[in-house]
Parts: sequence; structure tokens; C-alpha cells
Amino acid sequence: MQTSGIMQTAGKGRADSLLPVQATVHRFDPGTRSGSVVTDDGLLLPFDAEAFGGSRLRHVRTGQRLTVVTDGVGREARVVAMSLGTVGLPPARTSHP
Repeated sequence: MQTSGIMQTAGKGRADSLLPVQATVHRFDPGTRSGSVVTDDGLLLPFDAEAFGGSRLRHVRTGQRLTVVTDGVGREARVVAMSLGTVGLPPARTSHP
């Protein structure tokens, strides 16, 4: 599974506490760009607009499979990054002034 792109994007110096897992979209609100996913272990995890925005996805649908990076444990866990399937995130684009 290619997760290094996700880990580098979401890590921000905390790569030891981040865990990439497979999940299914449970809910998504395009207005707030937030929602939740269900991991393969059955854990319901929220994601916010920041996590969704970093994914470069424009929309997700209920039932869609994602690779997500979580931070925290158990009920305190949350999604901090996501990508389609096991592809990982594309490399960061360089900024052109």
C-alpha cells in the first residue's frame, strides 16, 4: 500500500502517531466539506474541511472507499488526511508566483 504521500502531507512531525487505514465514506456534507468514514474495523471517524481540502478530492459519495490517515486512538481518533483507494496523494505542487 502506498501511503508515504499521505504520511508526508499529514505528518507535520507526528508520523509516529499517524496510521493509514482503509475506510468507507459514511456521510459527506458538500456545504461544510466535512463528514465521516467507517473504518474496516467498524470505527466511525469524523473528518473536517481541512482534512478533506488536503485530499484534492472535489466530492466523495457514501460507500466510496478511501485510504485515510487517522490521528488519535479509539473514540478520540479523527481523520487528518484521505485519498482514493490505496493510490496515495499526488506530490505537492510547487507554487508559482
